[in-house]
Amino acid sequence: MNIVISGVAYGLEDSISKATLGDLYLLKVKLGVSVKTIQGTFQKFGELEDAVDLLDDADALLNLQGIIWLSRRKAGEDTSFEDAGAVSFVDLAFEDDDDEAGADVEDPKA
Repeated sequence: MNIVISGVAYGLEDSISKATLGDLYLLKVKLGVSVKTIQGTFQKFGELEDAVDLLDDADALLNLQGIIWLSRRKAGEDTSFEDAGAVSFVDLAFEDDDDEAGADVEDPKA
């Protein structure tokens, strides 16, 4: 699965499973977010009837900010927690790795 941020696709599994211990520590200290809470957020995604319902859940929004930060860090981008929180909700999407919709999405390593 990928998270698409402003048209750029980032692999979620690698972003989370290959995060450095330092990044995981910062994520926990700065945002109070852990890999376990991120996984819980993904479970909530599957239960929502409408993605806009996510905007009512402060914890889910914080976890989403953490996901954005980890994804961009894994791609080698110099980003801050503030940068991750500045992403507009309409600039976010999730896609399966085999989605054909991803054909128009940029590769951050290109």
